[in-house]
Amino acid sequence: MRHGEELTAAGRLYTDNLRTADQRDEFVLGPGSHVVEPAFTLHGFRYAEITGWPGALTPDDLEAVLLSSALTATGSLTVSDPAVRQLVANIGASADGNLVSVPTDCPQRDERTGWTADISVFGSTLSFLRHTQAFLSGWVTTLIDGQRADGAVPHVAPVLPEYG
Repeated sequence: MRHGEELTAAGRLYTDNLRTADQRDEFVLGPGSHVVEPAFTLHGFRYAEITGWPGALTPDDLEAVLLSSALTATGSLTVSDPAVRQLVANIGASADGNLVSVPTDCPQRDERTGWTADISVFGSTLSFLRHTQAFLSGWVTTLIDGQRADGAVPHVAPVLPEYG
């Protein structure tokens, strides 16, 4: 099973934009019915490609499960324009998909880390949509733990060596 955001012009899964993230899960199955799901990882995706499945497979056989820190909704916006309603729903869904222990910027690529710039831009909107106090307080504690002796804060929290 592979995951990605886009399809190529030929309708195949496009993964070049994932860089070093190998959004692939491999399962070895015996006879009978199975529930397969990855452990110790998550995948942000719009499309999934499944190969090697024995027998017929239909969309009804599959279920994608949202993994999120599940912050309680606090605000809402109701408008008559269906396109704006969809935009608001997309913003909430995108927020939920980017809140897994830390505020990530991309759950699909190789940067599933707590980037400080992304939450600084989106934090006020997020705080309107979700109850963020406990979540962000915990993350800020992690940010402070990574603070350098000169007072500078890291680019990501928790600190990862490859990001200085």
